[in-house]
Amino acid sequence: MQQDSIEAGATPAPMGEPGIGKSSFVEALAYFMGTQAFTLPCNQLADRPGRP
Repeated sequence: MQQDSIEAGATPAPMGEPGIGKSSFVEALAYFMGTQAFTLPCNQLADRPGRP
């Protein structure tokens, strides 16, 4: 991800295997840029009752 893309309004959405540091990367990037990050653990969405 390039910082200029994020500053232009692009929303980063890193995807990959569990435990490779995606959330940590996003949180570190937010800290570096002086802002906050919101992470959504999508792997937990599949465990919701009523979902096929």
